[in-house]
Amino acid sequence: MKSFLLLLALSLVTVDAAVQVQNNALPNPKLFGLRFSGAGGEFIGKTELVGSVALQKYVTATFEITELNIDLTGIHTQLRIYSSEPLKSSSVLPGDRNVVTNPLDRLNPKLTGKLNKLVYKDYPVTTHAKTLEFKVASQADLVDLHAQIRNRWIGATNPGLGRTLFTVP
Repeated sequence: MKSFLLLLALSLVTVDAAVQVQNNALPNPKLFGLRFSGAGGEFIGKTELVGSVALQKYVTATFEITELNIDLTGIHTQLRIYSSEPLKSSSVLPGDRNVVTNPLDRLNPKLTGKLNKLVYKDYPVTTHAKTLEFKVASQADLVDLHAQIRNRWIGATNPGLGRTLFTVP
């Protein structure tokens, strides 16, 4: 019952999602690809190396993150795709933490639009060795991408991952 409710909730979130899926877009049946048109970037990987597909949500000191992780077996690389929304300055974190002071409050407004499309790193705090990172602007697009990849990988949707290209706005 919980699985059904989770799938129902995810389907409701993806109504406005705009992920494009192209079957037979790649000539090699052992490959699949991801294209990120908003920020630029592309990933092509072997379907046989996908070891896991996971979607999670969490909160950092300044952001609410929705993250899709695809573990690539045997090459010690993880593919990480996420969307982030800044917490409001008035947000209160659990535990004994105080009110969040969001660094985005101090940014030039001309730059904040770019943050929706580009991976944000604060070295050395956010350095992730052996992690390929991409960012998408919309949580709905990320949830839809997860569902598309997951369903093809587990065989719930035909065709499978092979030759498929997923394009995210």
